[in-house]
Amino acid sequence: MKNKTEIFPLAFGTGRLPEIELHKKKIPDQDVIDQMIQYAVDNGINYFDTAPLYCNSQCEQAVGRALHSFRDCIYLGGKLSADDIKTDHCREALMKTLKNLQTDYLDYYLFWGINQYFFDEVIVKKKVLDQMRIFQQEGLIHKIAFSFHGDAKGLSYIIDEAQKRGVKFDACLMQYNLLDRSNEKSMAYSHSLGVKTMIMGPAAGGRLAIPSDLFKKVHNTNVSSTYELALRFVLSNPNADIVLSGMSNMNMVKENIKIAKSSEILNWKKVKEALAEIESFRELYCTGCKYCQPCPAEIQIQDIFKCYTIFRVYDLASYAKGAYERYKKAGGKTFQDCLMCGQCEKKCPQGLSIRKWLKKVDDIMNEIQDSFCFSEHEHEEIF
Repeated sequence: MKNKTEIFPLAFGTGRLPEIELHKKKIPDQDVIDQMIQYAVDNGINYFDTAPLYCNSQCEQAVGRALHSFRDCIYLGGKLSADDIKTDHCREALMKTLKNLQTDYLDYYLFWGINQYFFDEVIVKKKVLDQMRIFQQEGLIHKIAFSFHGDAKGLSYIIDEAQKRGVKFDACLMQYNLLDRSNEKSMAYSHSLGVKTMIMGPAAGGRLAIPSDLFKKVHNTNVSSTYELALRFVLSNPNADIVLSGMSNMNMVKENIKIAKSSEILNWKKVKEALAEIESFRELYCTGCKYCQPCPAEIQIQDIFKCYTIFRVYDLASYAKGAYERYKKAGGKTFQDCLMCGQCEKKCPQGLSIRKWLKKVDDIMNEIQDSFCFSEHEHEEIF
């Protein structure tokens, strides 16, 4: 710990690490990952967020290899899944994570993706808070935290109820961005209590990474893109202690660091004036997290919803149509293949009516004229 500095405001999310195909299976591109993480550490990033199921359950091993020589100067965050909690495998899960990450301890250990109901009915009843304290006493973890998916009021509730049971959460990870400010009050509340506020999804699952003229409406001297605006919007919130960005290539690492080190202050008056317009973006809020996967019918739900985002949010009908047709041409399944089992809706952290939206998107895409579809190269650039 003595070699560690304060956590840099920008953190490295490892859920979207680059992959390569080997023997018809996707595996982490270790060489590229090593280069990305080396550059990140050299340029100030010192918090790395991991989870056992990221990157086809290979994230922890890849990060462990890349960070092994930097362990004394960086912070590692790991996650305890709901399944491991429900099946009483908390210790086994933690020990596996430590082994994968090639470390003796985690700086932060998070209950993964919980809400108020899960906290009350599972964590409290199974006395998992007590288990976390034991892990802490044993030196296996240093800080107890949680990542949150649920109604905003539930976040404050979890913090307060844990405190009543003798456990003060050290940090909480929540979603917050230009499109979704529902946790804004909870951010302020947790920050006021000294609970470190970590933010995920600053670019709204990629929706704010797509080129648009939105940034012109909140123009600031050196804001040159919607993505930069989105990231700086979150970084500029005084209640955001750490902002996690899932990084998938070196260019993203470099751009994020450049933005995080910028001293420019956003014009908040103009930002607020534009928020009313941004509200309309929320009609279908899919972050692309893939928690809905695997789908029994093999429908890539997040890819289909990306097409709708391009159509609805950015008014690029032909672009969206082209992306949808290429998805189908590559063998992608659609609503026509849906088994109507509803498994996806049970797993969706946003609570989306996925089956209804799959049909709606399919209907809309089929109605769009085929003319002026964008090229495959341009499609890849926007995704």
